Amino acid sequence: DKSEFAGYLIGLISDDSDDLRLIPRHLSDSKDGLYWPMVGYVKGRLESKGWEWVDSINMSKWNIESITTLFLMLPFQKEVWARVKEILGENKNLYWAKKEHPYDVKISDVPDAVDGFLSVGCGYKALDVIGRFIKSETDNLVEESRRIMKAFVEGRVHDNPTTMTDYYVGAVVSYIQASKSVPDDEKAQIEWAFIDFADWHGGHGFKATYLGAKLATDVNLFCEAVRLVYLPEKDAKKIKESRKDNPLPNAEQHRIENVWNLLEYGMHAPGFGVDGKFNSVEFKYWVKKVLSVAKKEDRLFSTKGVLGRMFINAVNKGEDFWLPHEIAMLMEKKGNSRMLHSFGVAMFNSRGVHFVDKTGKEDAQLAEKYEKMADEAEGFGYNGLAREVRRIATS
Repeated sequence: DKSEFAGYLIGLISDDSDDLRLIPRHLSDSKDGLYWPMVGYVKGRLESKGWEWVDSINMSKWNIESITTLFLMLPFQKEVWARVKEILGENKNLYWAKKEHPYDVKISDVPDAVDGFLSVGCGYKALDVIGRFIKSETDNLVEESRRIMKAFVEGRVHDNPTTMTDYYVGAVVSYIQASKSVPDDEKAQIEWAFIDFADWHGGHGFKATYLGAKLATDVNLFCEAVRLVYLPEKDAKKIKESRKDNPLPNAEQHRIENVWNLLEYGMHAPGFGVDGKFNSVEFKYWVKKVLSVAKKEDRLFSTKGVLGRMFINAVNKGEDFWLPHEIAMLMEKKGNSRMLHSFGVAMFNSRGVHFVDKTGKEDAQLAEKYEKMADEAEGFGYNGLAREVRRIATS
């Protein structure tokens, strides 16, 4: 800004008499008038006289707004924050609440800057501070990142997203995911809090890796996700009709879409431990509890569809069969055709993008693969599963 630079040049050559004429009379946080020339002036005076200049100013008769504005015009660093605390005292939060664009911070000052913003509920500004410095190969800012995320999880953030929020949320969550010092449950909790920023199709967000695994073990969290996405089946039509005239807020609809993406693309198969081994007892317990809640809440059909899609992640993880027998037997049970059909659709979609092969060689290989899988299923008496797989082979 030309007016800021002009003010800076004046500040370099000014003396105490100029201070008396200009401050605090022309200190204002309004971005018009003399604001930018005064920003430059303050920077020029600080550069020419150092912090002694700030300490020499008699602010005893200034109002709180003028003192705060002066500090906001100074560099965003510890030297300022110490004076903010000393001079503003119990009003120091006004400085942190008003501070914008905190990009000129030094990495050594990041922990204090994060604490300052979090003290007034400015979690998005804290993200702006830390986002520029995090690197996956170092753990030096993990604790600060965790403090920021905890504030969001606990609902202690009250400021608004900034222009850099989308990028920095993805970067900070990915950074925490890569840290060995953060428990998996905490990572899942953070992913859930920021599910609106997750990446499902190759963007700059994060992958909900730990949340997908958590949902496959935590009955309450899984049911919460289903409850958010799917309506009670008896009332679904009526609710959808009412929403035509009274649509959900955009933010709520966006969250529903992202949780749907999680259930569609981010889920792990239930029953598998961290060692990758399948535990039939834990699987049966989890499924029984989930289906019980789903039936009680009138979301049984929807839940069975989700389960069928989840089971695709168990393919090729059985011992003597390409699917754990408990999963195959569950889908074969009477009343579980919804699971079986969803599994078949998910298996078909798991082929990915399929291009036309004029030679027919690739199609023939896929057909042979699925025919063999169908034959194996039939051999164990899983006739419904065999039909679903064979349908893929001939499609």
